[in-house]
Parts: sequence; structure tokens; C-alpha cells
Amino acid sequence: MPTPDPGALFPLPKIDNAPHLCVTLSIPGDQESISNFVGSLNRLAIWNNYRRDPDKRGIKIARVWRDIVENITFQDCGDLPTGSLDEDLLMTSLCENLRWNNGVLEALCCGVWSPIGASSGPIPNANSQPGPSAAPGVDQCLEYYVTLNAKNRWILPFAVNGGDTIAIASASGGWNDGTLNWSCPQGTLFALSICGAANAVNGADPIPTISHMRLIGQYGITAGAGYFDAYAGYTIPAGIVNQQLTLQANDSNLADNQGDVSFKVTVCHKVPSMWSSVNDFSLGQLAWTAYVCAGDCGNACNAGAAGAYATSRWNSTIYACSNQRVLLPQTPSFALSYVTSVDITYNSNNAYSGSNFLNVLYHDATGWHAMAPQSIIAGTNTANVPVGHNADQIRCEMIDQTALTMVSYISKVIINGQGTKPSQLN
Repeated sequence: MPTPDPGALFPLPKIDNAPHLCVTLSIPGDQESISNFVGSLNRLAIWNNYRRDPDKRGIKIARVWRDIVENITFQDCGDLPTGSLDEDLLMTSLCENLRWNNGVLEALCCGVWSPIGASSGPIPNANSQPGPSAAPGVDQCLEYYVTLNAKNRWILPFAVNGGDTIAIASASGGWNDGTLNWSCPQGTLFALSICGAANAVNGADPIPTISHMRLIGQYGITAGAGYFDAYAGYTIPAGIVNQQLTLQANDSNLADNQGDVSFKVTVCHKVPSMWSSVNDFSLGQLAWTAYVCAGDCGNACNAGAAGAYATSRWNSTIYACSNQRVLLPQTPSFALSYVTSVDITYNSNNAYSGSNFLNVLYHDATGWHAMAPQSIIAGTNTANVPVGHNADQIRCEMIDQTALTMVSYISKVIINGQGTKPSQLN
């Protein structure tokens, strides 16, 4: 039996279990054409039509195609538009490599880079990196047409703030991570100008929970922080102020990447919505609770001390020992949100104004943090305590530094914030 010409055999795929793509075709409907079509596909289901290898992988690959051929279904196309595959697109399956050059897909065939017809024509006015510019006004947007090389990060030419929105459109092109695996900007398999199944996630990527090589962004310059899924669109969180924004591939090592993707990015300047949680304790305790001191409230003489809700307010008597912290009502835990300030309406019988203090503590993933204390003034007053941090719980406290007995209470607390108001607060 003569040895088959290797050049006439199908090359072996690099992997045996590649994810499948759905392909919609419109073919002539006569019996002869259908037979020719199925017969041509059936060549892929015959093992000896593949190049030989020691592991006989052609047998396994042929079985995959046999299942595909046996499960073909035919139906009327209806209004489905017909189309054809450009000869130069079909030719790319025989070429050694692909690249995006200034927004145009090119194939390396027989040592020559040639444009692929269906992809010709870069996004108009695309550029690699614009210079600094002024941010848009409130409720205004700026658009940029970008060609981004896989090795690089694209920098938005102005700073972003909480509430600003980022949207990606008209994304095209392909890039790789230094291997032979090419990806579309949405993080899917790129082959023959088609974006297929989603790439697997990679635990080393900046965002390890979304597809490898997907277009992502970062606000700020802190390593490992501020990354987001740019391709899906994004709103900068409340509390972010004048931060740099960059776009890149979701890959931990950009240095060995190849290829370019093109897209339009639209950035709109939005003022984040403001919210307030009004807690009028004349209406009840409102899910607030008293924090009981556990050796962390200063002088030992107030160990176990805490405020108590009664008579439509949070009451406390600070006993005659200096540097004690009591009257500690706290909110329930709530979804992490940006808190701008807290307004506390209180009453104190202490005549030594400036010697005793009112304070707010906020809680986040790293623990409790105290803000700058506000001086207590005798009588009924409202103190505004700036916070300016993301928090998931708020606590109020009185601090007595005079060793004098001070009777005090809190009748109302208003928590102010930006962004989306947490549902756990009033």
C-alpha cells in the first residue's frame, strides 16, 4: 500500500478537546449538492485522512468529526441571509501566523504578510495613545477610537471620578498571550475572523474570575487593585477621586503578547447620586444596637459600659473617671458603601465645653477606624463628622476626659453617602 502524501493529509489539531463552535451555513438544496457537502465533511471523519503521529491521534479526532457529521440537521433557511467565505479568509487556515496591524488583520503566508479582505479597514481615526486632555463636563461624554497592542496599556487622557461610566463598542481584532492561542477582545477563541467559545479563566490574571485575554480596565495605580471588566461596561465606584484609568488585556504578563485589538471607548462624566439614612430615635431603636465595651473603651472603671436605648433616645451616664468611651450605639452591618459624613444630634449636661468629645467610627474589611473627635458643647447640638471612606458599619461614641459625671444622649443620627444606598439602612 503506497504511503500517503503528507501534504494531502489534514494537519492534526494542537488539542483534542477544543470547545465547539456553532456554524450556520446556507447550501444548495438539491440532493446532489447535499450529498457532495456531507461527503466532503465526512473526509474529516476518516482517520487515515490525517497526518500520522506516534499516538495515533487521528483516530480520536476522526471520531469527533464522525459524531458531528452524524448529527447534522437540515432545515429551510427562510429569511436567513446567504453568504460566502472570502477566498483569502479560507486561505488563512494554511498560513503560519496572524496579526493585527493598525486595525487590519494580516496573515503570514509563504513569508509574506498580507491583509485579510473581510477585516480590512481599521476603526476610523484609531490611535495608540492620545495626549492629556480636559475631562468632559457633567453629563457629557468623550469618545476615543483605540488600537491597543497586546503588550501595552492604554491610558485615558484625563482622570476619572466616582460615578463616571466606561462603555466599549465596535471591538474587533485579535491578540495572544505569547502562545499560539489567539483571542478576541471579549476573551473568546479567535479563528478565521470568528469569535468562538469563551477562554478559560486563569488564576494569575489581574481578574482571575473572567476570561483570559478579555479587555479589562484599572482605576488608580495600586498594584492588584481597581481592576474591572471593561468590555462589559463599568461605573467607577463612589468615593474614587481623580484616578488614572488604563485599559489592557486580562493577562498577568503583557511583555510577550502579540496582536492588536481596536474598539471605541466612551467615557461619560456623571456626578454620583447622594443618599442619606435618617435615624430619628424618637421613632424607635431602628435596628441599632449598643456596643458593650470589652477592654477597648479607655479607663478600666467603665469596663462593660454601654449606652442603652430608652425614652426615644440613646442614653448614657459617663461616670467620674477620665478618658472613658461610652454611649456606643451602632448600625446593623450593611453593604460596603461610600460614607461621606455623619450628623449626630446630641444633648449633654456637661458645662466643660471643649474637654469632652463626640466621635464616629467606621468599619471595613480591615477593622474599626476612628475619625477626628468633635468637641461636645453643653445643651442640644448637631455635630457633623466627616468620614470619606467606604464602610459597612457605623458607631457613635462619647469620650469623657474630665473625670466628671456627664449625662448625655443621642436623639438622631443621619448617615450621608454617595452611590447606591445600602438596603440595610433606613
